[in-house]
Amino acid sequence: MSRAPEGSPQVGHGAGVFQSRAGVLEHTYRLAKQLDAAPSAVGEADRPQRYPERARALEGPGERHLFGCERSRFGLCAERELRERGTGAPRRDGRGGDTQTSEEVAGSEQVLEGRRRAAAGQPKPAAGLDQPSCLIIDSNPTSAPPPIPAPVTGPEFHPDAVYRINIDTDGDNHADVAFTFTFSEYENGRQAGTAWYATGPQARQPGPVGERVASFIPVSFDARVQPVKIGSSGSVRLAAGLRSDPFFADVEGALHGFAWTGHDDFAGNNVDSIALEVPDDMLGPGPVIGVWASISRYQDGVLEQMDRGGNPTINPFINPDGEKNLFNSRQPADDVANYLEPWSAILQNAGGYTSEAARAAALQVLPDILHYDRTKPATYPNGRVLTDDVYSLRFAWLTNGKVPPSGLKPHDDLLAGFPYVGPPNP
Repeated sequence: MSRAPEGSPQVGHGAGVFQSRAGVLEHTYRLAKQLDAAPSAVGEADRPQRYPERARALEGPGERHLFGCERSRFGLCAERELRERGTGAPRRDGRGGDTQTSEEVAGSEQVLEGRRRAAAGQPKPAAGLDQPSCLIIDSNPTSAPPPIPAPVTGPEFHPDAVYRINIDTDGDNHADVAFTFTFSEYENGRQAGTAWYATGPQARQPGPVGERVASFIPVSFDARVQPVKIGSSGSVRLAAGLRSDPFFADVEGALHGFAWTGHDDFAGNNVDSIALEVPDDMLGPGPVIGVWASISRYQDGVLEQMDRGGNPTINPFINPDGEKNLFNSRQPADDVANYLEPWSAILQNAGGYTSEAARAAALQVLPDILHYDRTKPATYPNGRVLTDDVYSLRFAWLTNGKVPPSGLKPHDDLLAGFPYVGPPNP
């Protein structure tokens, strides 16, 4: 994978699309002077030194960003929202997302059914939690606009990386449920994945933990979708592979004083995508959950967290360059203590917020967890759907509404059915 600008994380984007691509704006964003002038989140002696060796270590096959993390990017919404809002157009090959797949059952039905029976002893889920939720991690974008260096690797997931979706069900900013994914080496154009499901204290442990619920998950590198159905009822669906990048942004306009050009710098790009559709009873009994993604990598036998995030375009936009890696190595539970004061100062300088309003704005994204009330329609900041213009929303947040929307439209290759992310571009 190619190195992002000076110290930007290089691992998976989901908890999303956020890290690598948007990282370039740290060097060109018009609010750079305010960012540099604002108090640092760490002392000078503790400031990371851009981690050149770390960036080089990540230049193997695999990751650059994260899911719902913004270059790792993360998306989360109810299936009904995706269908009702018409997020998908017909595939370019004329086939729908659900009808052209080769599906196979893989994993432990006993594990999932046992977990769900155990959950039955918990309080009854809130009314309205009768639709599955879809969680998507996008990582390793295959291209990026200048001056981000072009990637130099193939389309595969990194075999030494651990991709995780973390879910807080009780509001304490710690994971209570975790879905973890790892992948084999990429050989002869093929790769396979493994999925784990953990709850309770296990969900807070690093690495692949909990019950292994699916093995030999096929990774697709062409237009075919190969979802795996897990459980006797097929209530859990999982798909992994190369897909069209749904992120849309006018980077050129942002680099020239927000004179929007109407050009989408990410059209035609591809990402490695993990799409997971689960019934609501696997996500806790209450209607509100908090979700973030993290991507870690084994280096010299040690698992190091390289990227994380829940809200889109946070770390690359607001943290000074030398602190991005430190942010990615930390946990959301510590975000308010670490970042409320410096981010409030940045927002006062960049957006002209009052002191009180700046703190309130910072707390909209601190801790960096994507919150989702499953009884309400999904659209950012209540969850996130693939058509949300999060790029424009983030600039509006940073500048206290001074920057207007870019006017770009979502990509037209999204699918109406699972896995929702469009087929890869040629």
